[in-house]
Amino acid sequence: MIEVTFLVAACAAQYALLIKLDHILAGDLVMDEKFHIPQAQAYCSGQFGHYDDKLTTPPGLYLLSFALNKLGLPCSTFALRFQNMVLGTVCLPLILAWAARLRPQICNSRSVIIVSVSPIFSFFCLFYYTDILGTILVLLTYGFAISHRSHKAALTGFLSLWVRQTNFVWLAALALIDVAQGAAKTFCPQKQALSDPAAKSKIISIASATLALPQIFLNHPRDLFRRCSPYAVPFAFALGFLLWNKSIVLGHQEFHEAGLYPVQLGYVSAFCVALSWPSTLWQLWSSQSTFRAVHGLQVASLVMLFAAALKYTDRTHPFVLADNRHIVFYVHRYILSRWPRIVLASIYGASTWVTLMLLVQTATPIECAGILTAGALTLVPTSLLEPRYYIVFFAIWRQYMKPVPRWVTALELCLWTLLHVAIMSIFIHRPFGWPGTPGLQRIMW
Repeated sequence: MIEVTFLVAACAAQYALLIKLDHILAGDLVMDEKFHIPQAQAYCSGQFGHYDDKLTTPPGLYLLSFALNKLGLPCSTFALRFQNMVLGTVCLPLILAWAARLRPQICNSRSVIIVSVSPIFSFFCLFYYTDILGTILVLLTYGFAISHRSHKAALTGFLSLWVRQTNFVWLAALALIDVAQGAAKTFCPQKQALSDPAAKSKIISIASATLALPQIFLNHPRDLFRRCSPYAVPFAFALGFLLWNKSIVLGHQEFHEAGLYPVQLGYVSAFCVALSWPSTLWQLWSSQSTFRAVHGLQVASLVMLFAAALKYTDRTHPFVLADNRHIVFYVHRYILSRWPRIVLASIYGASTWVTLMLLVQTATPIECAGILTAGALTLVPTSLLEPRYYIVFFAIWRQYMKPVPRWVTALELCLWTLLHVAIMSIFIHRPFGWPGTPGLQRIMW
């Protein structure tokens, strides 16, 4: 009952805000909507031969809008935003709750469902962006993979590739979790540490899983082929796309060149911990016996690694420096470019340690290996500091957070609501102009 009330309240509040935005913006498109909405409208009018070369993602979102248009939903700016709002305020919380119920011994739906109203989700479900649909499809793939419904996981993973091509990394990781845990339980029941969230030494267990799985697969090739076969089509599709496109990015390839930026791991960890600090502090407090065992050497090592990453590999993307419509512009100006490197490295090191420890408390070693690898492979190659890039990892990471008391969830919900209201107030009431550029600019995530 509480979840239903929450869902209805969130929908009503976001719909009222959507109407307000439609009145305030008066037809103006926001940031990347200038590419997304005309493309969707072109598809709705049957112009499938046109594709804006500035779009960096595949046409999955526009194809969904085309299908909904055939069912009667208009392709107006308001209708397209409404489509995304329904995805974010109805589909996303339901899928989060469903995924949580697959593992009731780890988390409860109440603690997880509020992720759908975290400030960044709440903001982008009001605009026509690809992030909400992409996250929903990855979460569906995650749920099917951990419950070993491989064909459904392969299908939703394949669909996710049509929204964001980098979702291939998550599909590969989740397929590995599905195949590896199933094989380990079948052929190595004596090695329960491979698929047991209660394994005492997770670091050793992760290493053990990595070393044991090749042997399992070599000894049982037919079973490996059977377990992997559902994923053959999406993997072949992704490989074909890479060979055809010669890059994982569609448009604007000059601004999305791959590199090696380990500091992204610090960014995503700080993002997760800062956004979830009430739940994080409760976990640290209630699990003192677990976290008391931490060796200072672990945190110190992470701090040193991030200090080296900041010194030798850190690169500020031109978009961060040039675009004062993004919050990260101000984060970079007043924090990242001013605070001493050792302070930033300490924040990143401590946040990374906390993020890892909260994950390994409840995840199996194979899940830890898959989720951490996917997070690293999707983030480390890019130098662009973009909070939207962290939401898939954040949503999956929260699935492994132990249940917290109702008052902690309520506190987190209140803080997120206040932050969302603050960001939207700035967006609506503090527009500004650019010299030589028509129209008003607005600050956003």
